[in-house]
Amino acid sequence: MVFDWLKRLIQNQSINQSDESINQSISDIRLQKDSLELGMAAGYAGHSLKSLESAMERLESSVITKQWAEAYLLPFLKSIDDNEQRRFETLLSLLNYLKGTSVYIKGSWRDKLFRSL
Repeated sequence: MVFDWLKRLIQNQSINQSDESINQSISDIRLQKDSLELGMAAGYAGHSLKSLESAMERLESSVITKQWAEAYLLPFLKSIDDNEQRRFETLLSLLNYLKGTSVYIKGSWRDKLFRSL
């Protein structure tokens, strides 16, 4: 009888100790799980930030600068403008020539020419 009582007491103590160690292990596992989740979230956030930074660098490298525009684009636009100015002057001189020569044209031809100009 006493022997059985001692045996049960030892078993209860070992069960209580194992319950405490299991509870401690469970709390450790929960803490590790929380730490792992936090670490993964930080990793994803870091990866996203790196991706955004890379995208911004690509955008910045493809945008033209004021210096580039002044060096390459403005001379090109100026040459186009100069060409248009020469065309306009040529057309204007031709119209003036036709107007001047129309004085020598008689009759209905002259009227038609004036109306078309």
